[in-house]
Amino acid sequence: MKPAYSNLGGYCFVRGVGTCAGTVIRKGCYGQCSLCIPDASRCIRRQRCANHNGVCLKKADWATCDRELDSYFCYGADCACCRTKICTRQDSCKNQGGYCYRLKANVSRQHVCNGRVDPAGCGGVGCQCCIPTAGK
Repeated sequence: MKPAYSNLGGYCFVRGVGTCAGTVIRKGCYGQCSLCIPDASRCIRRQRCANHNGVCLKKADWATCDRELDSYFCYGADCACCRTKICTRQDSCKNQGGYCYRLKANVSRQHVCNGRVDPAGCGGVGCQCCIPTAGK
């Protein structure tokens, strides 16, 4: 196991041979192994989230983020990094229970908004406000 992950209560397993019923961190162990964190309810911060003073939030808490939300920089189901970057949430977005995310050139790293998009709800280049659909 790589030292950065030693305090997460996980274990290493051989990729393609072992299985994991929790969160998999592909490069969390040395060699041809991945790291399994059995507690899938936690969000685990990637270094790029930490580099921008970010904190990982579960989906239920995304509307509490007044900065930019990026779903690529945290491990775990329904987790995203609330980090200082480009976007700033406007009152119109906040008052509707929305959060900000930024459009990306690499679509595989693009945050997916499950709701209505308000392009004017967030300040910053390429920033949009996602107002989640009720009950999702």
